[in-house]
Amino acid sequence: MINSGIKGIEIYHNRTSEKNITLLEKLVIDQNLLYTGGSDSHGKDEDTPLGYYNNQQKVPSFKLSGLSHNL
Repeated sequence: MINSGIKGIEIYHNRTSEKNITLLEKLVIDQNLLYTGGSDSHGKDEDTPLGYYNNQQKVPSFKLSGLSHNL
């Protein structure tokens, strides 16, 4: 159990490996955490578009209702 006050983590990012994404997804479910992801876009033409990460992989959508969530 995570007891440090963490309520959520960023899973999906250009520098996160698929192996680590899988591990983080499991942690989110097991610990009832919120999750997010980002393209790290700063408006440059060569940036990954918002809503995507790595090689144009779409950040999965999620729903929040209190602290419940879906992957």
